[in-house]
Amino acid sequence: MTRVNLNKALPYNVTLDENRLMTTEPIKKNELICTIKSRLLPIDKDISIILDGKTIDLSSNKHFVVLNDNIKELIGISCLMSHSCSPNTRLIKKDKNEYNLESLIYIGANEELTYDYATLRFLFTSSFKCECFSPHCRKTIKF
Repeated sequence: MTRVNLNKALPYNVTLDENRLMTTEPIKKNELICTIKSRLLPIDKDISIILDGKTIDLSSNKHFVVLNDNIKELIGISCLMSHSCSPNTRLIKKDKNEYNLESLIYIGANEELTYDYATLRFLFTSSFKCECFSPHCRKTIKF
């Protein structure tokens, strides 16, 4: 198993709580939360990450962008973010292996950071049933 240490990846205003990324203080609308550097990893290896003193198993391919038959890309802390049909953040590709995580709305302290998985179509190969419970839930995320 390959272990990736992301301890330095958390921005100052975000913490890990039960495998969810939570704010520790309010974040303004359109604020840059952090820049995420992705990592290229062998596709045949199970991955675990170390974050905030915890080891989290990421064996499922849903956490990765599969680039080809040999390589997958781990997009930093975003692998711990939940889907929402009404997300409060977005990931914007900046460079080859860098993404900006930005807030879409004002996010209060102690709120979970979410993004819309449908905006990252390259991450998924099939549709899935959505259970985000947002008032605007699409029920199925289609690709």
